[in-house]
Amino acid sequence: MLFPTGRADTEVCPYMINDLATRINLKEADVPVHQVPLQRWPSGDSKDLAELRLSPEELGRRYGLSFEELHDDLDDFRVAAIALPDGSNLWLYRYRHEPEPGTAVRVDAAADFRKAKAQLAQVLGLTADDFLWVSPLVEAPAQPAG
Repeated sequence: MLFPTGRADTEVCPYMINDLATRINLKEADVPVHQVPLQRWPSGDSKDLAELRLSPEELGRRYGLSFEELHDDLDDFRVAAIALPDGSNLWLYRYRHEPEPGTAVRVDAAADFRKAKAQLAQVLGLTADDFLWVSPLVEAPAQPAG
């Protein structure tokens, strides 16, 4: 069996480590977050899932994430992608001239937003207080797979 990381079941999966760390109360920095390369969204589009209170610098310190510097038609921004336990990816990003604090979270437009938020909270050990904003799509009924 292969895990979302592509490792065989004879190796330790990072999500198993996250679960174990929760059980034995390891510090956040001791729990590995699986950073992945930026990839195209499977549906071809993406949407914002949430805004976190944590800055990219804080996310980097806590979870060992490296943010890339990129540019689009809006501004320069910093971005890191992480894998969720179901194998989907999300982006953590912040535009350089964003006036408000925090880091935005983006997921595939076809994602189950409720599940993605729950997995994000699980992987990063977040509480409700760590979210500045959550997409209304988190509360919307899941769309049937088509």
